[in-house]
Formats: sequence, structure tokens, C-alpha cells
Amino acid sequence: MIIGGLPGSGKTHLGAMLSEQVGLFLDKDTVSRFFSEFLLEILGKSPNDRESPEYLEKVRPLEYKTLIKIAKDNLAASHSVVCSAPFIKEFCDSDWVEKMQVDAELSDSTCYFLWMNSDEETLHERIRNRNAGRDLWKLANWNTWYASVPKDPPTVTIPDLVVFDNRMTAGVSLQQQIATFLAHL
Repeated sequence: MIIGGLPGSGKTHLGAMLSEQVGLFLDKDTVSRFFSEFLLEILGKSPNDRESPEYLEKVRPLEYKTLIKIAKDNLAASHSVVCSAPFIKEFCDSDWVEKMQVDAELSDSTCYFLWMNSDEETLHERIRNRNAGRDLWKLANWNTWYASVPKDPPTVTIPDLVVFDNRMTAGVSLQQQIATFLAHL
């Protein structure tokens, strides 16, 4: 399972809940935080930087490659894996989506793409409340950041994308949405 969504949408929470039922949980921030911060400092950037060209071109690709490599190694060892990261760029790339599906099939697995959906108010509150250094730029430049991110799930490249509604005003609890999803596996 690959969980994508905007920062603050609840991907890590969803991944942790799903992993209780289906397998190993890998969160990009947990997997890559220490080496990302180290590399950013070597590049002369703040360890909290997530917006500069240096981060986007040099560090971010390593984070995602590392996360996916660990997931593939575990799939090859017959372990189910739940991965959590924004995956915004990746979910919009049909070649990347197809490669993940093929790689899963080669390990006798099925790749499920999940999207954690939320609204601006919920995202802003959650990002503010988690008080993470990597969010400082987003919070200081909220309108600019929020205008730059996709508002809709990437269903064009992933027609069978499973969308979870994690707004504070969601009509169905996340627990119930998870139960419904798991019942259809």
C-alpha cells in the first residue's frame, strides 16, 4: 500500500492504523529524516528546508528512492508493506505508478494506492499543531504554499485510487473508512 496526500492530511496516522492489520509501516519522514537533515546541512541549507531547489533536486529523490527500496526489499521477503509520504509528484506520473504496480506483481503482491484527502482548514491546524521544523516555511508562507499544491486526488493517473476523507468535518470516521477498505481486500 502506498499512501499519498498533502502534508498534515494524516498519512502517517492512516499508515500506522493500516499496518496494525496488514504489515510493516514505512513513513518517509521517519526513514529519511536524519540523512536528509545531514545532507541539507552539507549543502549549506537549514535542516528544516523542504522547499529549495537543493532539497527538491538532490535530497528529496534520495528520500523516495530509499523508502521504495526498503519497501521492495520487504516485499521480496514476503512482508506486506504500508508506505507513507506525500507522493504528490509520483502519483501524477503514470509511468511511476505503472512501475510500482509491476514491481509489486513481480513480488506476488498487489499495489494499492491510497490518498488521504483533507481541506485547507484541517491541514493548517494539523501542521500548526505538530510543531515540526520542516513546516516552518509552509506556515510562514501559507497562502503561497497552499496555492502551489493540488487540491484534488490524482485520479487521472490512478483510476482505482482509494480516497480517505480525513477532514475534521468528514461524515464517516477514519476507522470506519479503514474497516470498509480492508473488508474489500
